[in-house]
Amino acid sequence: MGKKYQWLAGFIIYSALLMLINHFVSYALNSTQFMGLAIISYTTCIVAIVQRKWFVRLLIVSLLLTTVLYVLDTTLESVFMDEITLRNDLIMSSDQEKVSENQDINAWSEIETPSSGFTIYQSIHKLREKLDYQKVLKFVKWLTETRGTENAGQSDLYERILFIGMSFTFALTLQMIMRYRYSKVLLIVPFFAFVWMWYQYVDLPRKIYAYYFMGVFIFYVLDRQEVLKKQSQNYGYMHYNARGLFQFSAVISLLMIIVTIFVTAVFPIRKFNALTDPIIPNIWGGRSGYSSESIKMYTLNDTPYQSNDNQLGGPVRSIDRDTPLFWVKTDKKQSKSLYLKGNVKDYYDGYQWLSHANTYKKAYEFYLSESKNVDYLNRVDFEEISGTIKLDHMETITLFTPMGLYDTSLGDNVFVSIDNEAFYKAGAFVKYLKAYDFSAANKDFLLSKEVDYLQLPDNIDNGTYQLARNLGNYGEAPYEKMVIMTKFLLQNYDYTLYPPEYDKDREFVSKFIFDTREGYCTYFATALTVMARINEIPARYVEGFRIDPNEENQEGFTSVTEGDAHAWCEVYLEDKGWVIFESTPPYADPQLSLGRKGDVALDNLIENKDNTVLPFMSQDINAFKEGQLEEQMLLGDDGGDSGRVKPEIKPAPKHNLSFVIGMILLSVIGIVLIVLSVSFVINRNMIRANGTRKNALRMVYYLTYLLRVLNPEKGVLLDHLLGETLLDAEAQMKILTLVYNSQMHFDVAAISEVTSLLDKAIEHQELQFRAQFGLFKLGRIKIFNLRKIVL
Repeated sequence: MGKKYQWLAGFIIYSALLMLINHFVSYALNSTQFMGLAIISYTTCIVAIVQRKWFVRLLIVSLLLTTVLYVLDTTLESVFMDEITLRNDLIMSSDQEKVSENQDINAWSEIETPSSGFTIYQSIHKLREKLDYQKVLKFVKWLTETRGTENAGQSDLYERILFIGMSFTFALTLQMIMRYRYSKVLLIVPFFAFVWMWYQYVDLPRKIYAYYFMGVFIFYVLDRQEVLKKQSQNYGYMHYNARGLFQFSAVISLLMIIVTIFVTAVFPIRKFNALTDPIIPNIWGGRSGYSSESIKMYTLNDTPYQSNDNQLGGPVRSIDRDTPLFWVKTDKKQSKSLYLKGNVKDYYDGYQWLSHANTYKKAYEFYLSESKNVDYLNRVDFEEISGTIKLDHMETITLFTPMGLYDTSLGDNVFVSIDNEAFYKAGAFVKYLKAYDFSAANKDFLLSKEVDYLQLPDNIDNGTYQLARNLGNYGEAPYEKMVIMTKFLLQNYDYTLYPPEYDKDREFVSKFIFDTREGYCTYFATALTVMARINEIPARYVEGFRIDPNEENQEGFTSVTEGDAHAWCEVYLEDKGWVIFESTPPYADPQLSLGRKGDVALDNLIENKDNTVLPFMSQDINAFKEGQLEEQMLLGDDGGDSGRVKPEIKPAPKHNLSFVIGMILLSVIGIVLIVLSVSFVINRNMIRANGTRKNALRMVYYLTYLLRVLNPEKGVLLDHLLGETLLDAEAQMKILTLVYNSQMHFDVAAISEVTSLLDKAIEHQELQFRAQFGLFKLGRIKIFNLRKIVL
């Protein structure tokens, strides 16, 4: 196939896998930097492969020059040590004189002109400092200890170096896979990985699937063309033209992707599930994307508090306060209200809350990956909240637990997200929960980099920004700001289950604050979360149930009904982790609700600029919002989670430098061994014939090489060398005919007969070679030299 089209197909595969890695690693690069550096790395890799001899020579020369530079610098430093010491002393004295007399003195101008030899040393020393190996150690330390903890801009160079190194290595590995016949099957492996991640509730952007499928499809079509060419000597290159095949396969794969997306978008999947359910019950429950009613992942939409899937608010339907949904019993009596988390949402579009934290792991890996959580669990004064939940009139796979879930009686069948929301998954079939025991810490210090807890839509009113910032300015620490904003909502807004209907004519929080001024838990929790984010405090919107500890029955269980469904705001405070702030009036701290200001005071604060206690921000709100959106766009599209304004990030775990270097060396050794093993297997099978004259000739070339090494006195002619084999005269003539009569027609049967003879001769000569020169030399030939011999 045309090499350029093979490389282009490889680049499509390469870019898809890079986006997959970036989805989890999150390199601090915007879209332009990401694609530009990826193209540079891939192009460099191709040049290195095409000009591999010069590339290796360049590396060797660079290494030698660097070594010579270090030796020269050390040698000249010892030669000019006295002059270096003298000049340093003169510089220090000149600096002191400059400070004392406040004169503009150039220290170097007071020193005698350096000798030509010393000038050469200075140049060499400056160049050596630019190539200082300490920079490599600093890079390794940054990678293992401080990456992700620095402010934006401080580690941009290291991020680019890391990405270039990783992407170049990745491109080289991919080219090696695509180059050899038996390794090409490895391109199928990512498809299984995609399915596994999908099944494990890891949501990936569709473009990653699309790019990868398109690249692999194009590559296999072009690779098939190459196979067809090799099967016949007279196969014309005009047949299945590489350019035409590339275009054809690209269009076909694109059409397949579009049709698939269209079918999944319009096909009545729920009706199809209903038809198949009697035959294979709940097979669709293996993966439904959390939002399906059939899967029974809990949301507030399951309650009367939010009947519209696409809109917050509105009057509440009739609430059933008698039928128990489930029962709760805690091992220790609780003195405060118990908040049972069910669903956490992080993305607000102005009308509803959505969740982008759709990565779940087994065994509470997320929670236990945070050292502060582990330290808290090991503390002597650790207060565990444990108990039992029995499901009654509710079918769900969602676990309702306090914050900081770290254990249940359900074993490995529990999957937990980075926000510590959990669900039960017994297998490919849906199995609803009946009862379970839980253990939670009621503390969570995990602030994930995968979720943007400061995200805000662009349709929030300027006045809402202004009000939230003015309130935040009353406090200094984030906790003080949250108390003030919570108190403001409690004292100035009314609780009602029957607010007016909502239309999508205005953003939800702005309309609540300025117009409606009354609502229930979703109103207050959403308003507080948005106001916290405006003040750059990481916050999330949580749905679940709030349990009154004083409502236990005789067996110690508390009945949980629709009336206990609730929504609240959680914010991240550096020294406290995630903290619940209750802004809904019936459930809040009475001390915060005292002293209602009334509508007049409220109007003065949010409408009359002259009467506000604090001056309004001089910064234009629209400019602020536009600047934020520009920053979001620069961070690139990583599948719906781009545009993140990064919150404070926890320190990365520290690793011992020697341990890291040791692991790198072991990894390099492992990669080398794998490459050598694969090369040995590929080269060994390379000369095995498949019924074509070309492959038979490869066997002849290899046999000739062995015979020349074993019998150097016989010369170089094949006619003489074949006499040293065990083949009879007739067999030798058949081999010579195959070699010299290129115009003669050879059918498959004739070629197969010759290759069978050659195979026996090669096996015999390899035994002699191994006996004379050893197994090591034979293996070295097969690994490093066989391709040069037979091609």
